[in-house]
Amino acid sequence: MEIGTIIAALDQQIERLQQARTILLGEPPAKRRGRPKGSANQSKVIATSAVKKRTMSTKGKARTADAQDGR
Repeated sequence: MEIGTIIAALDQQIERLQQARTILLGEPPAKRRGRPKGSANQSKVIATSAVKKRTMSTKGKARTADAQDGR
């Protein structure tokens, strides 16, 4: 047998024993970390068409160019 196979089998056995211990002791199952699946607080994707791109006027571009020339 390969070592990886043995370790995988041991991990499965440990998991089964931990579940049996939890059932016998009457402990509540461990809480899951993170946001609950299907919660209302899911991130909202902003549509790209809804975001207006900012444009600079020709006067603004000229002022920026003049300021860069002054440096």
